[in-house]
Amino acid sequence: MERYAGSIAYQKADGSDWYSKKAWKEFPLSSKSHWDVPVEIGNKTVHVLVSHPTPPTFDGDEDRNGKRNHDEIRFWRDYISDNSASYIYDDKGVKGGLPLDSRFVVMGDQNASPVEGNAIREGIKSLIDSPKINNDFTPASKGGAEYSPENPFGVNHTAFWRMRADYVLPSRLGFKVVNSGVFWPAKGEPMSELVEKRESSSDHRLVWVKVILE
Repeated sequence: MERYAGSIAYQKADGSDWYSKKAWKEFPLSSKSHWDVPVEIGNKTVHVLVSHPTPPTFDGDEDRNGKRNHDEIRFWRDYISDNSASYIYDDKGVKGGLPLDSRFVVMGDQNASPVEGNAIREGIKSLIDSPKINNDFTPASKGGAEYSPENPFGVNHTAFWRMRADYVLPSRLGFKVVNSGVFWPAKGEPMSELVEKRESSSDHRLVWVKVILE
């Protein structure tokens, strides 16, 4: 995608534009990338939709990173919708989003939670609540609950800084969800040493969803 006009104004605290007209004209949506990777499984195709939006922090009162995070996530909601993708175009100028009745999985570190943190929560919430997304389950772990025992959302956290930030969101169409979880073993459980320190693996935890392709 070459450029995207964000849904929220990028302004300084005094109301003036944060970006110059020249910079805004060339401003890309993706802080890193948005990938649609079609994977063929037998005679079926699954679109793996991957991104890593900017953290919604490390800015100022203008909240430019928070707004960009919101818009990067909102892109996927629009891309998979039936009627909100007309503004999207690729490098060849082809407009539109994902073809109707496509199987897909949205994956990645979205750096946002619908219930915690500093993100503009409507972005991730609107994606999770999309009628195209199967949100009947939320991956969980014993280790996350143990790490934040006073936090009712701890069981669903995917990062050691205590937030759900990482997602595997399959489409309602084409999958039967069997099970899901977050790889965060409790202390003393097998492989718990892999998550005890950041340098052991990562400050994020692996999110998995087991599905049957239909």
